[in-house]
Amino acid sequence: MSRPSSWHRTALDRIPGGRDGRRMLVVSIIDKTGTGLWAGCTALYFTYVSGLSLAQVGLLMTVSGGVGIAGAPLAGLLADRFPLVRVIAATQLMRGATLLALLTTDHFLLLTLYSALGALPDRAGSVLIKLYAARQAGAERVRYQAIQRTTVNIGWSIGGVGAAAALATGSTQAYTYLLVGNVLSYLAIAALTLRCAEPPAASSSPSPASSSSAPPPSPSPPPAAAPSPSPPSPSRSSPSPSPRSSTPPPRGNSPSPSPPPTPRAPTSASTASPSPPSASPAPSSSPAS
Repeated sequence: MSRPSSWHRTALDRIPGGRDGRRMLVVSIIDKTGTGLWAGCTALYFTYVSGLSLAQVGLLMTVSGGVGIAGAPLAGLLADRFPLVRVIAATQLMRGATLLALLTTDHFLLLTLYSALGALPDRAGSVLIKLYAARQAGAERVRYQAIQRTTVNIGWSIGGVGAAAALATGSTQAYTYLLVGNVLSYLAIAALTLRCAEPPAASSSPSPASSSSAPPPSPSPPPAAAPSPSPPSPSRSSPSPSPRSSTPPPRGNSPSPSPPPTPRAPTSASTASPSPPSASPAPSSSPAS
């Protein structure tokens, strides 16, 4: 007996997410079992119990499906602002409430309204469950979602078998029982969901981002590479005097005009003096005449 129990514990321990992850897998099985019960008789219920025409049933399902598309983005907004476990439980309770509302009326518009309101949390619930798996399983979320997909298929199979058994009776009252069975499944999974702990918040992911921001200071060493260009400058200064001192002495005069201007200043003065002498003989000649 000890060996089977140890093997059983080892198999459970291999499921990512810990105890809460395994509990959420049970939630998925119960959820899809109840959904399978109701999905097998939805059109039959609206036709034979509510008395709608085929065109009305088709329009009702079309409107419900269109409204349900908004459930996915709405689920993301709610999950970012409120605790994820409570949001999941709220969607499950809302699904059950809208199904119960179908039992209160046979009016086409009200049935369409209740079905559309039920489609919103139905689509949102599947997104929230995947989000819970991603947060709870962490790096093993892909493996966890694969296991969850298996449990979902098991739930659909069980629900389909139950619906087939009820439909085999040929009684319209069986459709109502299937609807009530789906409502009870929502109440059960809501209670199980509330027992799960809140998964790590998505804010834990930004912490790696802060650590990734640490590398940017590493670019500060590259400024140390700036001193490396400075050695070439002395190397250029050292070779420049040796070759240029040998060949470009005449060229050195062209850059050296700055020092020679001092000796050339007298030459400029001398050039300036000849001009006045030329002017001075002219006035001297005038008085001589």
